[in-house]
Amino acid sequence: MRDATRPGHRADVLFAVLRRGREGGQLRQTLDVSSREDRPGPSWPVRPDFAPDLFRGTARHYLRHRPTCPRPLIDALLADAHVTGAGRLLDLACGTGQVALEMAAHFATVLAVDQEPEMVDVGEEEALRRGITNVTWRVARAEDVREPPGSVEVVTIGNAFHRLDQPLVARMALDWLPAGRCLVVMGSDGLVSGGEPWQAMALDIVRRWAERPTPAVERDAPHLTHEEVLLAAGFEDVHEVEFSAPHVWSVDDVVGHLYSTSFGSKRALGGNVEAFEAELRRALLDLDPGGVSTETMQHFYLLGRRP
Repeated sequence: MRDATRPGHRADVLFAVLRRGREGGQLRQTLDVSSREDRPGPSWPVRPDFAPDLFRGTARHYLRHRPTCPRPLIDALLADAHVTGAGRLLDLACGTGQVALEMAAHFATVLAVDQEPEMVDVGEEEALRRGITNVTWRVARAEDVREPPGSVEVVTIGNAFHRLDQPLVARMALDWLPAGRCLVVMGSDGLVSGGEPWQAMALDIVRRWAERPTPAVERDAPHLTHEEVLLAAGFEDVHEVEFSAPHVWSVDDVVGHLYSTSFGSKRALGGNVEAFEAELRRALLDLDPGGVSTETMQHFYLLGRRP
């Protein structure tokens, strides 16, 4: 259905859920508990200036080769946010629906919004393929969304909050949510952000072949961590939950994942696509003739609750 129209940390609010997990129950078995006080999260320009078509041409690679959020983390989020099963989910900057489609069964209705039409088209096709009928899709900037006050049970943003006007979106979300309901920023490590040798090699190869430079972070613009943004907007009980899981990449998955990024897309590579892919495949097979690359991937959600 189509509608027409890494975070930072503060010791007194962070890891409330993780502490509860330590005391017993399923979270103790599934979630990796670790304090971030000695490794603070990144800060981002609060009003970045990314191109509106940054991911043009990547949607099918995005759908196929981006890892989904692990089920234990989804289950922890649903419990943490006190999801009723009868509410409404608003998924902003939804991409091809990785969050919206995984969580649709736990809400009466879902609105999935992204500014890139290709992402929405592919997400809508995937919903149809999977028989998911309670998701409405809309092409729009997150900053332009208007919803009635108190009309949304949970607002999610997956791997995209840093690309939005974060203070504005957080303030709008606070208005859309009833008391006690949550804004949730979700994400995971990117393929080339890990510490395995094959990841550093893949990043070096894509950098050498890309014709379009990686979008630069605005160094002189005001920066805040995601946690600071949520706290400044008025959210309470701001905390993060992490999940570490082994992940196995095939050669096809590594290539496809890089094609799904803004810096390694076929558009960014230009006339070097074939040469890039040939070198990357050869290098990965040199490291492992079976074509298997492994890592421990970090997934997380950062949750803020409306007072």
